[in-house]
Amino acid sequence: MELKNLRNRIDEIDDKILSLFLERMECSEQIADYKKEHSLPILNRVRENEILEDVQKKAGDKAIYARQLFSTLMELSKACQVKHLSQKEAMAYSGKEDQPENKNE
Repeated sequence: MELKNLRNRIDEIDDKILSLFLERMECSEQIADYKKEHSLPILNRVRENEILEDVQKKAGDKAIYARQLFSTLMELSKACQVKHLSQKEAMAYSGKEDQPENKNE
């Protein structure tokens, strides 16, 4: 197969990964809301370890790379949750909670 074709395939895969990543981050924000409503901490180390162990089992000879990828995804998800909750708190404090968000920011 030609290098150009392989790179095109990588580009297609990257587009899919980005779409799934954005969907995952939206879900993370919903999880943050749930955790706040139920007074749960953002960090759940037991769940993270279960996910990482499962990923390693499924990834075969690419386990070390898959573990790093999912570790990074979870770190980004936690950061997204913290930011999401702090923005909601700032909006509530400023009285803008019921106003539509400006999605261009």
